[in-house]
Amino acid sequence: MVEGLIDHAGVTLVRFVLQSAAIDGADPHDLLRQSRIPRWMLRADDTRIPMPLVLRLLEVTEHSLAGQDALLQLVGRHYGFGALGLYDYLFTTSASLGEGLEASGRFMDSVATGSRLKVVEQSEQEITLAYEFAPAEGLPRELAAQFAFSVFCARVRQGTGSRLGPLRVGLAQAPPRHHDAYVDSFGTADIDFDQAANTLTLRTTDLAIPLPGADRNLAAALRAYAAALPPPPARPTTWYDRLQEAVDTGLDDGATSLTAVARNLCVSPRTLQRRLAEAGTTWRAELDAARRRRERLLASTPDLARRLGYSDPRSLRRARRRWDDTPPPTPGESGR
Repeated sequence: MVEGLIDHAGVTLVRFVLQSAAIDGADPHDLLRQSRIPRWMLRADDTRIPMPLVLRLLEVTEHSLAGQDALLQLVGRHYGFGALGLYDYLFTTSASLGEGLEASGRFMDSVATGSRLKVVEQSEQEITLAYEFAPAEGLPRELAAQFAFSVFCARVRQGTGSRLGPLRVGLAQAPPRHHDAYVDSFGTADIDFDQAANTLTLRTTDLAIPLPGADRNLAAALRAYAAALPPPPARPTTWYDRLQEAVDTGLDDGATSLTAVARNLCVSPRTLQRRLAEAGTTWRAELDAARRRRERLLASTPDLARRLGYSDPRSLRRARRRWDDTPPPTPGESGR
């Protein structure tokens, strides 16, 4: 992770969690609201969602689905190849399990930045992989590891067409009250808790197992494509960026008042007005800028005026004329 930037996850990961949670009875709109992920972020396939929001989604999903181990069970019930897009196909088109795991480690940024899957120990009998996740501590980090290992083990089983699983799993978290969900998800009862790192240990000979979906030409093309993708967009962690996200979220939720956005930012309306002035901008200018951003995404939507927070189409037409005469705000240095 670069100093001053935050990590991201691909939209396919967020869609998978929301769709699976909805099948299990959770309200996806409520999960988005609690996570503060604007719904418009889910529309484009190349959207990258800030990792703090994704981690919050994992937490509220765990809570909404009746608590401990719910995320493990969600992955076990609903994960299938293609759920994570390109990342899944990089694995399944590989010639062997070992090549698939190598691709998983090399291109992990395609699904989530800040994560690493690397070999930490290898012998003729066993190979141990460690999952490192930099952007979080505590429960979010534990849930991220549970999610990653659940997907990993499901992919191995589905990719090999067998019940193959790790020999051992080590988790850097306290032991849960019950282990059943972990055993079902990982495919092994040999699970150690309170470890220094999150690890999976496989038989070295398993790496040579061929994958039924192997396609050498397609695998080469997908790897070349993944390698050529631009890096995830850098996202400065500044107050002004948080302001823009809060205004976008307000538009998504129909709460576009200064008071509502200030509440979302955990500041008073007076403090928000002061920060806007320090940044060389105004509330009106920022709200107009957010509406312009949204208009570009929703230009063909029939109820565009309502979704931009206007009472009728005539109000939107007046705003468009005003926008044509006013450049977008540029915050001063103090705002960044």
